[in-house]
Amino acid sequence: ESLSQRTMPPKVLKSAAFSLEAGNEYQLDDLLNRLTASGYSRCGMVEGPGQFAVRGGILDVYSPAADLPIRAEFFGDELDTMGYFDPDTQRRSENVDEVVILPVGETQPRLHPGGIAGLCDDLRHMISRQKRRKNLNEPLIKTLERDLEKYENGLTNPASDRYMALIYPEMATAVDYIPPNAI
Repeated sequence: ESLSQRTMPPKVLKSAAFSLEAGNEYQLDDLLNRLTASGYSRCGMVEGPGQFAVRGGILDVYSPAADLPIRAEFFGDELDTMGYFDPDTQRRSENVDEVVILPVGETQPRLHPGGIAGLCDDLRHMISRQKRRKNLNEPLIKTLERDLEKYENGLTNPASDRYMALIYPEMATAVDYIPPNAI
């Protein structure tokens, strides 16, 4: 049953993921905005998946795809070195040249075909339709209005998965991640 539940389409996941490569230049503010938009939480010290921390020219990120967080050390805008580290001891365990950063949550409202503004338009349309019905569903309307307000104000909505069909119009399931030649 779980294989048939809607999820983020593979091509959307690929477009939402990004890589960091030692030797390349990055604007730290752009990276921080991208991490926040991908569902990461900024904290003082990275302890679990979905968190990031910044101290001077050091960016720690714990991608849900990795067993350990990554520490990226910048010299100006250049990504000088990277390595995995133990969140308990803060000691680096393995240097790497490239890492892939995945979004934290399965449902990323910003990936709606029209962005957050498009999702808000869809929610306004749903609210309007509900208000025209003979039998008003007040709890549903209130829920839609609360969620709309969160998106309009740039707040995170932990219940975004209820809008997965709006955010990802293309139906995709876990089966779409299985290679075609798999047995």
